[in-house]
Amino acid sequence: MKQIGEVLTEQKLKELTIQKLDEKFLEDLRSVMSTEEGRRFFSWIFSRTGFNNVFVKGNSQDFVALGKRVIGADLVFACDSLDIEGIKLRHQAEIEYIILQKCIASEIVNQYRKGEK
Repeated sequence: MKQIGEVLTEQKLKELTIQKLDEKFLEDLRSVMSTEEGRRFFSWIFSRTGFNNVFVKGNSQDFVALGKRVIGADLVFACDSLDIEGIKLRHQAEIEYIILQKCIASEIVNQYRKGEK
């Protein structure tokens, strides 16, 4: 194995870099989830993963869906790794996203009732 210094190997440098990137990611996630806009964006991405949907079609689309669900699981685990605060923020994001969906649906219904489209 190549050595960069007397003690630090390339492999060790890669491991330490990944560890620091993971730490930075969790700091960034905490920051993003601390704002309403960040939680809304998180929820939008999370909803696209199909994490809460379990549909098996018996074809190649199952592999695509599984890949998306793995990303959703990664997002859940990342939030949960922020301890109780992360779990609360994830739940808050879900609640806010449900409320947003209902508000938008209500606006659309009202527009249709008024003849606007």
